[in-house]
Amino acid sequence: MTVSPVPRRRRRPAPSTDTASRADDAQALDAARQLALRLQGGVPDALAQFRASGLGGVAVPKAYGGGGVGSGTLAQLIRLLAAGDPALARIAHSHYAVLEVLRATGSEPQKQAFFRRALDGERFAAALAETGVDEVCRIETRIHCVDGHYRIDGRKCDAGGAAQADWVALSVRSGDGNLLLAFVPRGSAGLRVEADGGVAIDEVEVGPLAVIPYRVVFDTPGRVGPLAQLLHAAIDLGIADAALADSAAVLRHDHDAQRLARFGWLGACQAAAGALLDDAALQVDALTAVPGQTIHDAAALAVTAARVLCADLASQAGAAVFELAGRRLLADAARPDRHWRDARRHDAGRPARQQARVIGDHCLNGTPPPRHGAY
Repeated sequence: MTVSPVPRRRRRPAPSTDTASRADDAQALDAARQLALRLQGGVPDALAQFRASGLGGVAVPKAYGGGGVGSGTLAQLIRLLAAGDPALARIAHSHYAVLEVLRATGSEPQKQAFFRRALDGERFAAALAETGVDEVCRIETRIHCVDGHYRIDGRKCDAGGAAQADWVALSVRSGDGNLLLAFVPRGSAGLRVEADGGVAIDEVEVGPLAVIPYRVVFDTPGRVGPLAQLLHAAIDLGIADAALADSAAVLRHDHDAQRLARFGWLGACQAAAGALLDDAALQVDALTAVPGQTIHDAAALAVTAARVLCADLASQAGAAVFELAGRRLLADAARPDRHWRDARRHDAGRPARQQARVIGDHCLNGTPPPRHGAY
């Protein structure tokens, strides 16, 4: 799928002595490649294929029976899925992001319970965003305790994949102002997933085991935010991969100087974006091994740089399908505009220009990047 006309050298981590760990990463990528090929062929039910592949459990830590794969493997996995089906890649991103919050903040009984569900094939969807709320920690959805159980009221927007998920993870605010994440079964009374992707919550009841801390994601320099942005960058790069592959299939043996130069420039950007994604993944893994503010900031800035370049490339490559292939693709029943639309849809929530501001503010003013993943 990847068009790589410019050879590149990547910084590699030191060889691991954990043979089982290397095997798990290799197996996860192999499963993702096989699924991506089926997606390109147009499988009837992508979510069922994802569930059957076992990829839902690769982010579960080894201590709980999962694959425990590294950040680079997750990023490459998401990139492969996005090249085949960006919608499925976004659903997988949401699932992995919820599991990461559970890993970082859940209690031992909570981890035992919900990681087991992920290994059994159950899928989690994050419902975090709220209409009209600019700051990510200004959550208006409320949770209150009644007779030892919790009840939730509110509304979420843009909860992609929630309609098909087994569990919807809701960010909520308690009466004392604390931020929490509540795992709610999708079929719960009072929970309604709407056609626009929003989620209406009316007196939804959950038990204490299903409520985990969430404020720590904003208060401590952990992996949650950088990993979420790393996987967003991987989605963008996967979209670009698919767009360039479609263009290459039509332009094979083309010798027009302008088209060669344009495609070569995009290929060089693709190589650079891939290298940035690889480097950012190493930084996120370093943060996992040694948490701390300095390492967090380095990882967050590396991830943000990758996100900015990957998002821009996805948009350019999607538009270039028309510029390069022209009328030869217009009759394509698969809609040649799909890559541009996929890129714009993914960029709409957190535009690349807004991401670039984080880097600019750090370079010019020394402002540290945010700790969360929604910037």
